[in-house]
Parts: sequence; structure tokens; C-alpha cells
Amino acid sequence: TWVPPWHIPGATLTSVSVFPAGGTLEMYGPSTQQARMGSDALIPCTFTVDKPPVDPKYFAVFWYFKGNEILSYNDVVETKDPRFSLNTDSSLNGDASLSVSRVMMSDKGVYKCSIIYSPERKEKEVTLYGLMVRLHATLFIIFIVFPSFNGILGVIMEVRIERVNSSLNSILYLLQF
Repeated sequence: TWVPPWHIPGATLTSVSVFPAGGTLEMYGPSTQQARMGSDALIPCTFTVDKPPVDPKYFAVFWYFKGNEILSYNDVVETKDPRFSLNTDSSLNGDASLSVSRVMMSDKGVYKCSIIYSPERKEKEVTLYGLMVRLHATLFIIFIVFPSFNGILGVIMEVRIERVNSSLNSILYLLQF
């Protein structure tokens, strides 16, 4: 029969490792993510454990940007910028992705997701690329010239701008002079 080392005469206990019921932690997902400026973005950080969901007592999430901690979750989500958030229910089930609202140019760069499921710690970097919104527009200018009446020339100029990727389909200006 097996006898624990602390019950063997003369044996000295040097350390005890406590592993949570979940066991092995593995992270996966893309290393790049694109976002349009001004829109909301989700920076992926997904993971698996042997026996989901994770036990919150042994679990923590940290997000870093440019070497600075921007969000932490250890029973409670803490962040200095309200544009950053984390879905805690999803985090306990393998999705610790960072939500960024109203993406700005300054949000571009390398983010690091750090997951601790005691005693394991794994990290993954994701680079956020910002996309500028380009307005594709077509400009139409139409001149209509009327014969002069008493020396006054009549001109109507119509300017029409059509935007392809805008909620505004067309703008119509009518200028008379």
C-alpha cells in the first residue's frame, strides 16, 4: 500500500503542490485583429481547461497594452478606462476577450492577455490594426445656361454628391446665381 511521505518516519515534507480541479490550461486564437476607427472591437483571448468551467477561486485575467495593465479580473473587473471591458461569464467558460468601445488610432498596437488558472499562467499577444474609414464619393456638377434676358445671364448649377459607403445615399444642392 502507498503511504504519503509525511507519514514515513524520517521523511521531511519540502513542498505541497495544490492543483485546481480544472488542470491543464491552453490558450489559442489569432495573433492579429482588425478594427475600424470609431467602432467597437473585440480582441480575442480564448482558452481551454480540462474540466470547464474554471473555478473562480483559482482564476484571474490581466490585459496589458504597451506594457501597462489596462484591465484585471480577479472576482471583480477593474479598469482605468471605461472603454475596456470583459464579459465575466464568458471568461469563466473560456473566452476572456477584451472589448474596446469607440476604437481610436491610439488603440493600435500589441495587447497581451494573461490568464492565471493557479498554478498555471499563460500569455498571448494580439496586435490590433486600425482601419480608417474611407468615404468613396462621386461628385457631379451640371451647368444649365439660359439665354440672357435684358443682359442678365441665367445659370443654374446643380451639385450632387453620392456616397457609396455612407448611410446618406445622396446629397443634392441646388445653387442658383
